[in-house]
Amino acid sequence: MTAEDLFQYFDFKNRKYYYHITESGVGEIICEEGLMMTDSHIYSTMIEITPDLLKEGTQFISEEFSDNRHGQQEMVIIAIDKGREKRMIWNNNKGGSSWNNDAAADYYISPEFVLGYVDLSSPDYEFISNPNCYAEELDNMDMSR
Repeated sequence: MTAEDLFQYFDFKNRKYYYHITESGVGEIICEEGLMMTDSHIYSTMIEITPDLLKEGTQFISEEFSDNRHGQQEMVIIAIDKGREKRMIWNNNKGGSSWNNDAAADYYISPEFVLGYVDLSSPDYEFISNPNCYAEELDNMDMSR
């Protein structure tokens, strides 16, 4: 499935969507452990995906990837019901892996909110779904595309 296929399932009436750009291989870790954050503010590590952003399909991905100066290869996609945004960021009491080779992050977003990630290096921006996410978007997808 491609990122463009994924975007067709977005329900902007009831949910908000965000993306986080990261290095190759980290998207899978985020699907398993959640997105680690040093700051509890949503926009400290993510950018909201709006309907306007998707008017041109995957053009915003191409632009993000071409502007990428750090060699990051994956775009993690996160979804949350509207009005529950503050509830998706949790204190990191579980410890877990050291995300920056220094210390565990203070906050994290649970893997249940991570739809999956887009491989920015693949020609069609392949979407890899998260088996730990229970979002309706994933239930309704035809993953054979």
